[in-house]
Amino acid sequence: MVAGLLLVLQLSVAVAEPAERCRALEPTIEQLDLSGVPAPRLEVNTSPWLAWRSDMLKVVPRKEAPSGVEVIKTARDFLGTPYVWGGIGKGGYDCSGFVNKVFAENGYDIPRVSRDQFKVGVKTRGYDLDTGDLVFFVSKPGETRISHVGIYVGDDEFIHAAAGKGRVTFDRLSTRYYSSRFAGGRRVLSLPPGRYSSRLGTAPKNMLFEGSNSVPANWDPFLSELGLHGSGDSGGLGGGAILTEHAGEMRPLQFTSSFLKGAVTHLGPALLTPEQTAVGFRMGGGSMNRSGSMVLSPEFSYFGHGNALQFSLAAPFRVPIGTGERPASEQWKDGWTTGLHYTKVLRELKFGQKESSLYVDFSRTLSGTLGHGQIMRYFTPNVVNDYFPEYDVRPDRPDKLSLSFDTYGEWAGTEIFVDDVMDPHVFGALAFMRPSILSSEQDGFLKRLSLGLTYAVDRDAPYQRNAETGEYSHRSVHALGLDAEMKLFRTDNLDIKPYVDLSGLFSEVGGGLGGAIGTLVRANVTGRTTHVFRLRLEARLSQASYIPSYFDMTYSLYRWRFPVDGAGDSVTPKLALLEELQNETVPRWGVYSEFIYRLHRKLAFLVSYEDTDTVGDESVETRFSGRNFTMMGQVRDLYLPGSRKALSFYLAYHLRNIKDPKPTLSPDNPHEYFYAALSMQVWRYISVDASVRKALTLAMSDAQARKESGLDGVVGMSLRYEL
Repeated sequence: MVAGLLLVLQLSVAVAEPAERCRALEPTIEQLDLSGVPAPRLEVNTSPWLAWRSDMLKVVPRKEAPSGVEVIKTARDFLGTPYVWGGIGKGGYDCSGFVNKVFAENGYDIPRVSRDQFKVGVKTRGYDLDTGDLVFFVSKPGETRISHVGIYVGDDEFIHAAAGKGRVTFDRLSTRYYSSRFAGGRRVLSLPPGRYSSRLGTAPKNMLFEGSNSVPANWDPFLSELGLHGSGDSGGLGGGAILTEHAGEMRPLQFTSSFLKGAVTHLGPALLTPEQTAVGFRMGGGSMNRSGSMVLSPEFSYFGHGNALQFSLAAPFRVPIGTGERPASEQWKDGWTTGLHYTKVLRELKFGQKESSLYVDFSRTLSGTLGHGQIMRYFTPNVVNDYFPEYDVRPDRPDKLSLSFDTYGEWAGTEIFVDDVMDPHVFGALAFMRPSILSSEQDGFLKRLSLGLTYAVDRDAPYQRNAETGEYSHRSVHALGLDAEMKLFRTDNLDIKPYVDLSGLFSEVGGGLGGAIGTLVRANVTGRTTHVFRLRLEARLSQASYIPSYFDMTYSLYRWRFPVDGAGDSVTPKLALLEELQNETVPRWGVYSEFIYRLHRKLAFLVSYEDTDTVGDESVETRFSGRNFTMMGQVRDLYLPGSRKALSFYLAYHLRNIKDPKPTLSPDNPHEYFYAALSMQVWRYISVDASVRKALTLAMSDAQARKESGLDGVVGMSLRYEL
């Protein structure tokens, strides 16, 4: 017997992966309870660990089976951990990698992929599931090949690494998507801790039992001959190969790579919506557009678990609060009088993720950024919406439905942003290519270099107001930029890219040129969770008649009334300020800095500071400092301890053209914008939310703007049933 065991150990070592992909065989005597084991077996002093198992999936030896509650406690520690295609811990997990990790920390060495995990444990039907059981699914209803696995929590819920949501999260078995694909359960916790996979990570035969009574008593799977030889199917792979959940499959375009880049797409009002297919009803009331309102809104949302497609629909109706307004029956009709009004039913339609190879997003709360240049940076079309985004009932026309579209290939790519697909005013596009496509050189300088061309336009920017009629004249303003980027350093967790940019503003009334040189650093710190850092530092030199980041996050408001000082009660559109700066001739120096931190799909934080030093006429310097500060923070799905009840929070704050950076949240400060939202799931079907905003107005004078500005707030409740 001892000779046979030693032979198996020699064979295991012979087919093992290279040292960097497997760990050395480890002593076993200290790890095993060998009471009752025949004395000759004590001669075995090494453990036949799987050749494919890395340190990231190291099994923590355990003598007794844990409870299901203990397993779920371990699984909850991974909530928010990124989903990584084929991942077993480096930056994230796929579905079976996550299950493998959770059970490894509780003493179980189970197979690598879901279809093999399905062959281990005690068969359990859906109505008999218990906490800690494995639940398995197929790709499409009617299929038999297992393709997904999770861990049952109880009360119809399970926790899993969800590909569509891109992270470890909760879902419900009773939803239409999962109930139609449910293939069965397996109770691994009925087996003692130990090894239940072959040396290749597959499932040996005779590891699946009809019931707990059929499990051999006092079975020691660590040293059983059955567990050592691993006679199960190796999945068609060669000896010693590392199995993955997606072996032989192509990564879908919409899924991001394992290198997370930390892009931020919302810096204004935002919707705190769950990722689920559901019907619901939202009601809320408070001050919107400086008047009391109650809004009722039926809603529908779709979330594609397997295709990263999601969209949401809503039909809001306003009920006035107070007296002196038109009859409620008339106001119910507001916003539903033309065909254009009905387009506001679409809240969002999204496919993919920002900075992935394919990303499409129609939304009413987007912010758009084009490349590394100074032209369009976090441009937010609906920063001046009279109503909160979740209660939009504008009677004249719906708020803007923006489009963001990105596609990247090996040699070229493009980014597009449109402020309103129904009636576009501002449009921007970036096209870039890598010159190495024109050369036979596949490595070196050209391989790491990319060149980009950026163009943006406001085709009818407000220019001057007629004192008699109050109407504005309009002009077009164009921006054109060229930039070059070099991938100076790139690893799996670090990306350093210096870049240079030359751009200009052109209009009938003036313009100028500006240049910048900067560095973008993107880093991932991986472990149980993935910390994403993004740092941008940029130095600028431009003509005094050039305004960097012209299409910025508050452009939709400031194109009408730029927050300049020393103007009395007059309103200065941004284009008129651009004309005014033509009188300056001294070049302007400036800096831009930006820091982003993200705990993948859990926490996001952004802070940026822009400073443009205007040297010249004092009156111009007073009216335009070029100093801007931005802060954004978001917490998503912050689960209460031991509960699925979750809290989400969002905050955006902008201080523009400032001399005193101290926040005031004062109606008398036209330089300031503030928005915050809080959402709390209090029950399976009910969530409550609250939003507050420092209102901004398009009033025709600064005096009127100060009078009409103020803080708006609304509280509401959503009833939602997941389909």
